[in-house]
Amino acid sequence: MAMDEHGCIHSPHSWPNRLREFLGLEQNDLIDASCWGADLAEGPGLPLSDQVRHAESLGGIGTRTSDIFIQIGFNEGWSNPGLPMSRTATTCMVSPLLGCSDQAVGSGLIGDPVAVTGEAFTARIKQMIEYLRYYAPLARIHLVGYPEIVPGWSADMCARVGEAYIFRPGTGNLVQTFRNLRSAQRSAADQLGLDFIDLHAVTAGHSSCSPDPWLTGYIDGRGNQGLVPWHNTEFGHRVVAEEMVRAIGR
Repeated sequence: MAMDEHGCIHSPHSWPNRLREFLGLEQNDLIDASCWGADLAEGPGLPLSDQVRHAESLGGIGTRTSDIFIQIGFNEGWSNPGLPMSRTATTCMVSPLLGCSDQAVGSGLIGDPVAVTGEAFTARIKQMIEYLRYYAPLARIHLVGYPEIVPGWSADMCARVGEAYIFRPGTGNLVQTFRNLRSAQRSAADQLGLDFIDLHAVTAGHSSCSPDPWLTGYIDGRGNQGLVPWHNTEFGHRVVAEEMVRAIGR
């Protein structure tokens, strides 16, 4: 991992780096202004607007811009700005029966999956989309979904710990939150005329607890220093980058 000039952490194996290599671009021809822990507009992380301004300061937003990729939503505080979805995930995985119940939702201990909607996503991203379209009028904007974190058949969350699969019964509210986020992203893309890249479909069958995982677990030797699950492995980043190449028609 390395920290950029904006204080944001990036993996050398990240899909933006792989995409740059696949396309044979120079460093300044593909700007990665993403930031670990960033949110849309309501959360404790760096907001999307700040990332856009950073990209602009690096020369990434203008009349030469051909494609813009936005992958965001997991760190948003959907029902409470101080309660990002990522914190809900941690609470649910640590204490599913008490910390992921309907009572936990009602008390505000975890986020409410009902708050994750296409309307909410659209409202929070619309202003920045309009800004990007004004200052990068020739760019095609891609809203990028997340890889398969919860298989379609599963009613509970799972994370790999070492080589063990740890299923967490009672995490239905978190499962629904992830599913609602995917639907919200697709809906927002439709409402705003964006290209939606459905990485859940692209990576189906390769969740953290699959026989061939493209997402990290805890201390499983697949990346992120073993601390953060449900992020791309090195091969997962490559798969995502290949999908981006297809999305831009190269």
